[in-house]
Amino acid sequence: MNDLTVEKRRARNADEFIIIVKDFCRLENAKDSLRLLKAMLTRVTGGKEGLKGAELEVTSLALGRDKVWKHTQVDILRALQKAITQSRLQGKVFGLSWLNFVNKLVQGEIMDTINFILQLHLSEEILEQDYFDETDRISDPWDSVHFYALDILANIVISSYWDNPGTKKFLRKIVTSGLFEKLLKKIDENSSDRFLTTCMAVYITSNVCTQIGPLTKSGMANKSAIRSHGIIQKLAHFVYKENAIKMANKWFLDGVEQFEFDALAERPDGMTVMSTDGVFLQGCLEMSRKKTRQSAINWATSLQYYSIEYLAAICSPEIGFEEDFLKDKALCKSICRWLRHPIYHSDLCVPVQACLNVISQIGDNGAATWAFMDGRNIARYLGRGMYYPNARAMTMYVEVVTKLARHPGYPRSQIVQNTAICKAAVLGLYSLEETVQVFSLAFLHILVDTDIDNFLQLFPPWEMILFKEFFFDKTDSGLSVTELIVRCTRFHKQKYDAAMAKSPSRPKFDSVRSSSLKDEGNRLFNLFRYEEAALKYSEAINCCPPTVKEKDGKPKWNNLIVTLYCNRAQCYLKDGHDKQALEDCDKAVTRCLGAAERLKDFDNELFKKAVYRRSVALFNLREFERAAMDIVECVILEQERKEFRAHMDKVVMMCRDKFGYEHLRKCIECDGAKGMPLKKCPNCTALYCSQVCQLEAWRDHHRSNCEWYRFDKLRAPKRVPINYM
Repeated sequence: MNDLTVEKRRARNADEFIIIVKDFCRLENAKDSLRLLKAMLTRVTGGKEGLKGAELEVTSLALGRDKVWKHTQVDILRALQKAITQSRLQGKVFGLSWLNFVNKLVQGEIMDTINFILQLHLSEEILEQDYFDETDRISDPWDSVHFYALDILANIVISSYWDNPGTKKFLRKIVTSGLFEKLLKKIDENSSDRFLTTCMAVYITSNVCTQIGPLTKSGMANKSAIRSHGIIQKLAHFVYKENAIKMANKWFLDGVEQFEFDALAERPDGMTVMSTDGVFLQGCLEMSRKKTRQSAINWATSLQYYSIEYLAAICSPEIGFEEDFLKDKALCKSICRWLRHPIYHSDLCVPVQACLNVISQIGDNGAATWAFMDGRNIARYLGRGMYYPNARAMTMYVEVVTKLARHPGYPRSQIVQNTAICKAAVLGLYSLEETVQVFSLAFLHILVDTDIDNFLQLFPPWEMILFKEFFFDKTDSGLSVTELIVRCTRFHKQKYDAAMAKSPSRPKFDSVRSSSLKDEGNRLFNLFRYEEAALKYSEAINCCPPTVKEKDGKPKWNNLIVTLYCNRAQCYLKDGHDKQALEDCDKAVTRCLGAAERLKDFDNELFKKAVYRRSVALFNLREFERAAMDIVECVILEQERKEFRAHMDKVVMMCRDKFGYEHLRKCIECDGAKGMPLKKCPNCTALYCSQVCQLEAWRDHHRSNCEWYRFDKLRAPKRVPINYM
């Protein structure tokens, strides 16, 4: 158990354990290497794989009395787990790369061994006897083999993301061999004293369902197993508010075994999503008690994320658990709650994106979409998220919105009647993110058939013509702006002609004149003549080419138009015209989405200015949810900038005042102590991890923000609580 008096604790060196697997890793002859590995695995199983019923019970009783066999199982599985972890973190182990190590285990039929291990269960009495046996203290407790086996299995499963052909059949075999059902039993047990084992079981099954669903109908075979084990209810428990963090805290306070501490040290950031770029985070050798607890909470937040991803996977059309998901009202409410709450820091983005995956899968089924949207203000949450200043996030939001709007009747009307969504879809066409362009255009095709008046107001004929000329007409999906115009003229010709008659004359684009007017606007701004400067910027915008042509004739991103919108927005902010400033910032921010990934000469400072100024405008308009999204993105891009930190402090105070505290709380000053006990400012809603952070914030910006907050509370009318459900 974890000694409460020990401030620091050290992880064990993996080298002292992995020496067992040295021989089979270094053998150059593949057959000899596999033979040695299989012999090692046979020592774990005793050659008794595939046992059932009474035979399995007899084997468990025999294992309980055989200390040598128990030690052998722990030593070999621990050695394999440490070796595969070391190869993942350091690139190689005994000259064998991570993927080659994984493939050797697959060829050595490691699945049969894992299947056997997960079937075995020793009584609590035997486990306690082993624990208090002084001659047995060098080894880990026997039930650590379940964690080691699952960690090995997790490495094999995630290797398929690297297009590893050796694991494709392995994934299908997990489902058909009965191993998947054993993993479900591990989740169903949800043992509080083996929290990491539960996390690992959810992690594996989530990834298996995500990958198996689109490839095969094998997942259907486990539909009854998922239902019989009540997995949806278990996942709902993990997803709900702070349940996972409470589980982690309870487990931590009860004491952490050495093998569990090693796992926390190997992955201090939790079960991080391992992307296909092949980069893995290094672990750490030594952790303080506080850092150990923080690592446990990181595992808890990973558990929440993969629980939601698991829900998304089983709600896919291939597996088809939409009805079961919708029957659980508390679960639906939890998903909506994650979407509803403002995002105060980057850790909240991950579960929100997972929730969008769930809704995206629901959106493939018309009846399920109706049921999910009925009585829930989903359109409002999605309308806010459509303005997220991040290309990947906006892609997810616009995809979900388009999927939901495909279904006629109530779902479509709820989406189309949301002005924020429709405006964001038009703005999305101007981004450099191709996926955003495709889904935005798809949504506008739905809008033109549903609400022509709104469509022509947001995307008038003259703007469509200019867009075709300066940006693009047809996407790779086959949708085109020309088709939008054709639909307007064919089915709504009278309204289209009326809108066309109101079109302004075609502007004369001149980049030299536009640049000159910008300089004049800058001069006036520096003289504090904001209104005159705004007029100069407006003239410059009217004659600024939306794009510039490259040598091959393709349109190239023009940062001048973004600069002009950003500068005019600042003038509007100075004069108190926050709505006009917001509109200009929306245009500037959207035109920057995707630019950082595609342009070498992209000015990231310009993007940060646009996002920050939009956050200020939104705050002045008391739209605190969107203001929080913007300023959090600014802080992610530049954490040490005091201007951003000060504004975020004020925004988060007002959001908490309006919506309450978030599920996953952090110190607002150092961005640490996630999920840990925090100290509240006595005068407002700010939270700090220590007196040091509190005093530093007070000195830098919080004093003035706190005074402003108290003054705002006095003059503001009493707020009526908002009913989101």
